[in-house]
Amino acid sequence: MVSVNEYEKVRLEFSKTGRAKFISHLDLNRTLRTAFVRAKVAIWFTNGFNPHPKLVFSLPLSLGAESMCEFLDIRVLPPVDHEKIKESLNKNLPDDIQIKRVYKPKTKLEDLCWSRYTFKLYFNSMSEEKANEIKSMLENPMIITKRTKKTKSGLTDIDILPGIRSSTVVFDGECVNISADLESSVDNYINPDYIIRALDKYLNIDFEQSGEYYTVMKEVTFKKDCKTVYQ
Repeated sequence: MVSVNEYEKVRLEFSKTGRAKFISHLDLNRTLRTAFVRAKVAIWFTNGFNPHPKLVFSLPLSLGAESMCEFLDIRVLPPVDHEKIKESLNKNLPDDIQIKRVYKPKTKLEDLCWSRYTFKLYFNSMSEEKANEIKSMLENPMIITKRTKKTKSGLTDIDILPGIRSSTVVFDGECVNISADLESSVDNYINPDYIIRALDKYLNIDFEQSGEYYTVMKEVTFKKDCKTVYQ
């Protein structure tokens, strides 16, 4: 049996767009496992009664959001050809999930601390004035109820403002565009869905009426200094 220490650690950066935004993290895990098997990538399997490929993801993307920068760590039996792994996997993955880079990591997944999201909002009362209201909302405390294991009720209220490093809001005549850097650390993950929920709570924008919708895209991720792009 080959020891885990004989495998080389490899990081994959991949995109999850289009219809794949509706795939749960569990289904994403299954999809990638299948792709590794079909691509014949010699990755490390766990020991025990039911061995399975060991995949270590960065924090899961919220359902309904797209991303250009998701990360996955694996261990591969040498010799390792990064470009061949990328090509083989992409041939066995749907077009909406594609490997962008395969490389030897120099950081830990925990070093990823901030993510820049773009939101496109389409709703009936769109206007420059409404965009200004959204801008004001993002600059003031926003109390959101989230699930937690730390209370008996399983719920807790948090203010998400401290987890927003910066934001811009622009109305382009067709939609309201928000760009926001949200904290994405293990200790404090600001789910982009919290922004949508805040719009409902504070401005009565709930996207449930006919013709109203929004899109969310994770564009880039940063390390703790908020300037260095994570990789």
